Amino acid sequence: MKFGKSLLGDYNFGTNREYLITNGLGSFSSGAINGNLSRRYHGLLISSLNPPLDRYLSFHKIEEEIEGIDISTSKIEIGEEKIKKGYLYLDEFVAKPFPKFTYSVNGNIIEKEIFMVQGENTVIVKYKLIASVKEEINIKFNLFCNDRDFHKMSELENDMKYFIKKESKYLKASTGKTPLYIYSNKISDFEEDQKVVTNIVYDIERNERGDIEKDNSFQIGYINTKIKKGETIYIAGSLEELKTINVETIRENELDKINKLKDMVSKKDEFLRDLAVAGNDCIVYRKGTKGKTILAGYPWFGDWGRDTMIALPGLTLATGRFEDAKSILETFAKYCDKGMLPNKFPDWDGEKLSYNTIDASLWFFYAVDQYLDYTKDYDFIEKIIYPKLKEIIEFHIEGTRYNIKLDEDGLISGGDKDTQLTWMDVSYQGWAVTPRYGKAVEINALWYNALKVIEKLDTKFHNKKDYSEYIEKIEKNYEKTFWNEKEECLYDYIVDGKKYDDIRPNQIFAVSLPYSLLSEEKSKKVVDKVFEKLYTPSGLKSVSSENDKYIGVYSGTLFERDSSYHQGTVWSWPLGHFITAYKKVYKKANINCFVDGLKGHFYQEACCNNISEIFDGDSPYTARGCFAQAWSVGELIRVLVENE
Repeated sequence: MKFGKSLLGDYNFGTNREYLITNGLGSFSSGAINGNLSRRYHGLLISSLNPPLDRYLSFHKIEEEIEGIDISTSKIEIGEEKIKKGYLYLDEFVAKPFPKFTYSVNGNIIEKEIFMVQGENTVIVKYKLIASVKEEINIKFNLFCNDRDFHKMSELENDMKYFIKKESKYLKASTGKTPLYIYSNKISDFEEDQKVVTNIVYDIERNERGDIEKDNSFQIGYINTKIKKGETIYIAGSLEELKTINVETIRENELDKINKLKDMVSKKDEFLRDLAVAGNDCIVYRKGTKGKTILAGYPWFGDWGRDTMIALPGLTLATGRFEDAKSILETFAKYCDKGMLPNKFPDWDGEKLSYNTIDASLWFFYAVDQYLDYTKDYDFIEKIIYPKLKEIIEFHIEGTRYNIKLDEDGLISGGDKDTQLTWMDVSYQGWAVTPRYGKAVEINALWYNALKVIEKLDTKFHNKKDYSEYIEKIEKNYEKTFWNEKEECLYDYIVDGKKYDDIRPNQIFAVSLPYSLLSEEKSKKVVDKVFEKLYTPSGLKSVSSENDKYIGVYSGTLFERDSSYHQGTVWSWPLGHFITAYKKVYKKANINCFVDGLKGHFYQEACCNNISEIFDGDSPYTARGCFAQAWSVGELIRVLVENE
């Protein structure tokens, strides 16, 4: 996707569209397509020091000057806002295969391209003078560092200073923490010139999150040099002390990896091929387990049990990455405890695992079943995964954390008014915004699905344990318990006999999951109700707009955002299960009409070539939250491959 000068000349347009590059370790490079940094999470190099944990911003940005004209873009606020308007010199931005900016300044045209090295905390910025009115022009690169936790803003410490060591091939810049190595084929022209830029404003965070906090950045110096027509200059930032950097070889290697990813999922569908690359951003190496995991989303999420199991079929199985799927399943199986998968792995080394989820372990069965559909690898499942599946079933029957247990009617219940155990899991200062405790509609659909999967595996592995009693009970009681005759759909959850009739997307899983509990007639009614009340081109609303709890715009303070997170906000990931359910009841339906909205978003909005976590419930369904969400991408890949 290309963006031209007429769009990039609008500061707000360019500032609110972003790019993302990753390295398979949880590290990334990101910024706005107009060259601005519009989030605290933007920067040339944000490195995971303990993959995929402990992420720090180290190489903040490069501000360029061509023949004395500043082509950088930023906003600072000291009393009044001041914008550096380098975006006015930006002719074009291209998102793939790597982010590329083309600037035109007084007859000089220069390209700037950014890419990372897989498996290495290294980012490379490559400049090339494409055309010029002279054979040689002056170009200056002002180098900015920032040694901070990527969640936080930089604090101005007393006499904070970077210690610069200049070698023949690189600079070593350090505040006494993790050093940054800066390489360039023009490193000999570097001059140390330390300055601090204060009061940096991040537009997206201010506009969406009401954040008025401001950041600081530290210029360590500049490279002031000349560039000839057709010449290339590179500047690389790395946490590694590298022997050599062959920029063209690295670029070609990275491009080759991208093309191989695309070819694994499709030879002809370019959208599906691009989705596979986006999905790759979230598949990362976990150092602690020496295996693969899935980051829930960029820029701020870690790896979550529920998100991983939902995203896994699309990100790994539908793309032919079976070894990655195997590694991820094994990683999470290792941490199964008392019949529960972790809700999330810690963001920081040394933190305890949290198990406050009722559905991650049930989605585990779904992911395993999908793995077997694709691979038939029963040997791996029997030896490594099957014992954990049995453990999960037994703990749910006997009872486990958070009062999660099997009731006499065969249905699973759990939690209380102060817990947030389902995927609608926001808690603000102890207040569970969308509690959904007791018996939740999708939890019991997942429980039935888990019982059917274990029944199949017991037969395959000649295990004599019989779960038919529980299967028959839930088959008898699910529809009777959850069917809402008045609305002709399913109740959302039930507590002590009280039935909550909020119309939410959770009921769609009773149709979409491989083992469904509803009759064909009632399945159709559920699909129709969800389509009528919740469907948008960007996904499904978290509650019907007719509900008195509905909030149509996700923005403002943390309290305001948390209050709306599952109370009207559109989520893109359930759209995949809606499409699966729709195809079940309308077998000849063409799904393209359901995909086109997110396809347009993928190429034109928010993070270019990725899919956002959430959207406003009100039109025009503005993208919000994480700009690159694993299950949003994974579910779209899954349904496109299944219907290709």
